Amino acid sequence: MINLLLQATGSPLMARQNHTFYFVAIGGIIICSIFGIVWLILQMYQKMIKSEEYQNKQHNIPTNSSHIKAIGQLCNLTEQEEQILAAVCQKYNIPNISYNYRNSEIIDPIFKQIFEDLQNTTSKTDTIEERRSLLLSIRQKFDITKANQLIIASSKSIPEGTEIQYYDSQRKLYTATIQKNTSEALICTVFKDCFGTTIQPEQLSKIQLFFQQKSNMAYLMTVRVIRYQAGNMGLEMLLSHSNDLQMLQKRSSKRIQLSQKCLFSAVKVEITNEGRKEKLNYIPVGKSYGAKLIDIASGGCQLACNVNVKTNQYLHLEINLNNSQPEQMDGLVVNAHDDQNTKMRILHIRFVSLSQKTRNRILMTVYDYM
Repeated sequence: MINLLLQATGSPLMARQNHTFYFVAIGGIIICSIFGIVWLILQMYQKMIKSEEYQNKQHNIPTNSSHIKAIGQLCNLTEQEEQILAAVCQKYNIPNISYNYRNSEIIDPIFKQIFEDLQNTTSKTDTIEERRSLLLSIRQKFDITKANQLIIASSKSIPEGTEIQYYDSQRKLYTATIQKNTSEALICTVFKDCFGTTIQPEQLSKIQLFFQQKSNMAYLMTVRVIRYQAGNMGLEMLLSHSNDLQMLQKRSSKRIQLSQKCLFSAVKVEITNEGRKEKLNYIPVGKSYGAKLIDIASGGCQLACNVNVKTNQYLHLEINLNNSQPEQMDGLVVNAHDDQNTKMRILHIRFVSLSQKTRNRILMTVYDYM
């Protein structure tokens, strides 16, 4: 009888083991349930922060100190730049700068107003130029950071309206505009140079093209000319897509195209000693020559002229920006070639000497803050 009872009820040791198993099983179920709930909450959170409603709320909240700290680290701002950015965000009610630094439609109108107000709040030229330099440095760093985040791998991702550049065998530059980007082809205007002369690479030929995003990231790609056709806006050019985009070194500042007269002259370079350092002085010599300014950025410009200027020559430039007094600067010709159609000499110039005020005026022109 005792043996039968023991077999029916189990030993005390077995009972303890059963209780331990039940506790472990229940504990495992509870832990799994907790992990499941946490995972579900994370999924709901991820869905919420990706929602349009949440994004709009984040974009529109006022900028606070954490936003300034985040954008300072992201864009590599100096302490002084962070301070002035915090001040203007507060004064001009710039919404969440850590989101909106990428949105030029929000940033540029506000910055333009800041520059207008700055001109009216102080008469000290040095103070104005120093503040302009800080603001323009911040604006350029926004562009550089945005460029690093907008890398593309296929021509199917190129926005419509993007300008593409083509160099012929004589290294003459032609540009066209992407009117439509379809899944089958890029539909573009025909190539034209700065004087309006057109060129049509042969159908089915492969050509190399350059283009630059609004973020200043530049690319090289090889495409095939499919055909030419009549379009609503005139003759159109169809180009094949490319999945082999080569990212080039991006320009450090925004560049705009212009078409206006300017002057240049030869330069005599003199070296003077200032303590233990040598200083280069660029002294204009000889007569001035007229030229056409094709484009400009804070780091250089491109000119067309009728003078046989050579590569590695130094030039003194006088450029009139927005009907102001001519800005004075010195530059080095890093590339020079002849335009076969217009017989003009095209000069690519890198600035080597210009004042803070002149550099500010160039950037204010580029960003339309004048």
